[in-house]
Amino acid sequence: MKRVLSVVVVALFSVFIFCQISNHVSAASGSERIKGDNRYETAIAISKKGWPNGLTSSEKAVILARGDNPADALAAASLAGVKDAPILLTNTNSLPPEVLKEIQRLGTKKIYILGGPNAITHHVVLQLSNRGIDLKRVSGKDRFATAAAINNEAGTSNKSEAIVVNGYTVADALSASSYSAIYEIPIYLSAKDKVPSSLPGHVKKVTIYGGAGVVSEKVSNYFKGKGIAVKRIAGDNRYTTNIKAAKDLNSSNENFLLVRGTSTNQVKEDYPDAVAASGLANRLNARIVLSHPTRVINEVKNYLTTLDGKGYVLGGNNAVSQQVVSQLLNIPSETGTTGKLDITKLDIVAEKVTIKNMDQKDISMAGWKLVSVDGNQTFDFPSNFVLKKGASVTITSGRNSYESRPNVLQWSKAYLWDNNGDTARLFDPQGKKVDELKG
Repeated sequence: MKRVLSVVVVALFSVFIFCQISNHVSAASGSERIKGDNRYETAIAISKKGWPNGLTSSEKAVILARGDNPADALAAASLAGVKDAPILLTNTNSLPPEVLKEIQRLGTKKIYILGGPNAITHHVVLQLSNRGIDLKRVSGKDRFATAAAINNEAGTSNKSEAIVVNGYTVADALSASSYSAIYEIPIYLSAKDKVPSSLPGHVKKVTIYGGAGVVSEKVSNYFKGKGIAVKRIAGDNRYTTNIKAAKDLNSSNENFLLVRGTSTNQVKEDYPDAVAASGLANRLNARIVLSHPTRVINEVKNYLTTLDGKGYVLGGNNAVSQQVVSQLLNIPSETGTTGKLDITKLDIVAEKVTIKNMDQKDISMAGWKLVSVDGNQTFDFPSNFVLKKGASVTITSGRNSYESRPNVLQWSKAYLWDNNGDTARLFDPQGKKVDELKG
């Protein structure tokens, strides 16, 4: 009898241990990809996710930053937190029409334009004028002075705590941006061996993100000599530094934003999808987690197994591939073996969805299906239709729908997408979900 009882106890204990372990196998709530066809539309998709019904703050503010240089947008994290504002991106010389459309959808009353005329020209300002929107340019003589001006505008320069990051490298600033936005702590930009001249004299605590290779001990020792408490968050590389930063957020909410942790440009720092993340991080009270775009970083994977929240992947497959996402979150890969396709745009009002062939080969679309989830409709691709590598096709529906192969296919003259919110899902011939996008 004792033997039977002991076996039962061991079995129950084993089940208990298994359940405890299985609860932390992966981010339990899965993931959602937030993306657009380019950096400007991805920032718009981030804005729509965070503010689906428009701006809710009394000021109704939007932050506008140049899309080809990340410094100003990253320094604006505390401004995004204070103003509860999304960060939208623009060309230096012209405002993309889809960005203007999003500004209008949000019900914007004020826009903070980051940087001087060399960053965002007066022509962009003219495009925004006469629309009943208060425009405020926030700038300095360089990126370091602009960061300080942003903190002054946010009012966070009055805080006794500050964040210091290298102003020329971006990865550590990304790691700092969620903390900055959520707790409204100003970010000051530094050179490796140069103390930020704009750091207010009343600051009593400084947190340096990154190792001595990006912000030297000379800078740290200067702060200490002024009686400032210094905390350094640093790992062996950008990913382990980021993990320490994410843990330092110390939030019971375990949602996270997964962003590309390497530059898209080998010549300059360029993180097009990640720079708009801080506003959403504040909105969702979520930490920002860096990922390599094409390979799994084991430290990142191990860290994500400790989180039970939902992951939001910012950008398309070129930002963080679906294969990497699946491995990081320990979920079955949703990419079909018949080719890599990406839903790059969904306009539920115009009844248009665009799909791009991300593969290195032409793909026969025989057997592929596009589904309007809430509209409960399915489009079967023509069996003789081939989507060339690198090419895109738009599927149209509604009264104004038409067909013009190979760029446009007509689904139906009926209205098929739910204008209150719908999701497009793409399935390969084996019935595997390859991609989805919410509109």
